[in-house]
Amino acid sequence: PYESDSETEEETRPTKSLREQQRVQVNCYVTFVDMEGRTDGTSSSNIIVQLMPKRVVIVHGSHASTQALATLCYDSQASAKKEVYTPGIGETLNVSSGINIYKIKLTDALFKQTRLLSVQESMLGFVSGQIQYAQNDELPVLGVNNAGMESRWLPPMMVGDPKLSALRAVLNGRGISTYFDTEGTLVCNNSVAIKLAANKRRKTEGLQIQGNLSEDFYLIRSVVYGHFATV
Repeated sequence: PYESDSETEEETRPTKSLREQQRVQVNCYVTFVDMEGRTDGTSSSNIIVQLMPKRVVIVHGSHASTQALATLCYDSQASAKKEVYTPGIGETLNVSSGINIYKIKLTDALFKQTRLLSVQESMLGFVSGQIQYAQNDELPVLGVNNAGMESRWLPPMMVGDPKLSALRAVLNGRGISTYFDTEGTLVCNNSVAIKLAANKRRKTEGLQIQGNLSEDFYLIRSVVYGHFATV
């Protein structure tokens, strides 16, 4: 093929390679990142102090190191009151939050008359019956109590976290004007007040609705009742 003179001269042009050593100052630093997921004793103690957990389960360690870490967890400076468990090999623990949870069977008659509500990922309902204990190791049975329990009135219970801020957003979505006063009470349509009230008998915190009986009062009360699951 035809080649121009300029291309031929560029390929045959003489070249020369030079080498030179210079000292270069690198203005940076190297940071070590531990990606292994292991910690030493000092790191473990610092993590516990910062997290302040309510329950600690110590596994996968020697007896001496396990007891040393458990002693640190019991230290008042490391955290407030908490439960520390050091189970052995094959030991089973129950560290659930609900310590007063008991398993029981419901009879078909009692289950059919129980109204269940869907609360998040669980089914919740209120039952009242009579416990029958079995002779063997089987679970006790809760059956219908025929001694006048049908005529007994029980106040309804609302299930949920009574947060006035979340309730305010629901009321605003229904076109109800709301604002918080200086005492933290939620005032609705300048006529109904909603505030948190402690229930000493149940040792829980609930809501208290105050206001004159009016159309706004019943509307706001229905919105509040609909925001929580009532059993």
